[in-house]
Parts: sequence; C-alpha cells; structure tokens
Amino acid sequence: MNQHFGRKGLFMVELKKGSTYVLNKHMPGYYRLEDAKLGKNQSVSVLSGEYIVFDYKKGLINVTKVADQPGFWVNPRG
Repeated sequence: MNQHFGRKGLFMVELKKGSTYVLNKHMPGYYRLEDAKLGKNQSVSVLSGEYIVFDYKKGLINVTKVADQPGFWVNPRG
C-alpha cells in the first residue's frame, strides 16, 4: 500500500502496474520522472479521468491510456 495526501487528508491506495488510477482534476504531466519530482519542464496537461498505472516511483505515478505503453508522470499531491 502507498500513502497519498488528498484533499481529505492522508489515504492509502494500492498502486501497481496495470491497476486503475482516477485523476479528479487536470494535472501537469511530465515526460521525465525527475522533471515531475521538481515540478519543471511540464510536457502536457493530463486531463481528469480514468488511467492505467504504468509505473510508480518516488511518490509519483506514470499514468497512461494504453496498457504497456508509458504515459506521463504526475504528482498526485498536486
């Protein structure tokens, strides 16, 4: 289980490759993990909706619409 901080406080979710993740709001998306970690060089705006988890590292999530294909890194803490 991984800890995340949302609008209603700390909550636990299970994140693993192939699981579903829902973005409740548009978020900055990054090609590189390090850019997402630092919040710089934003590549796209990832729209709210349902995504597939491609990877999870350092508290950041790589979300995609196509299984087994990397998408963009987002910071679930906003």
